[in-house]
Amino acid sequence: MIRTRETSKLQFKQQLTHDDALAAEIVAMSNSLGGMILLGVKDRTGEIVGIDLQQDTNERISNIASTKIIPPVYVQTEVLSVGNEGSVKDVLIIHVPAG
Repeated sequence: MIRTRETSKLQFKQQLTHDDALAAEIVAMSNSLGGMILLGVKDRTGEIVGIDLQQDTNERISNIASTKIIPPVYVQTEVLSVGNEGSVKDVLIIHVPAG
């Protein structure tokens, strides 16, 4: 479990669902101070559930940030593997720069 709550600079998403919803999160964050979106973490509880990373996940996120947002926002992503042997869950971190 993540021991912090969501803030204007940190948002949790259980999974990558709708492109437009992620674009709205990126825009809101970029229009303020920037921040991070963690995919694979439950919104309300901060419980790490992990995300099933598809081969095109990073490309999909980059496309959302560059084609659904004008002007484009250039995000960076990284994968953080959390847990013990036999119980590792992946969390995808989207770094959103301040705009």
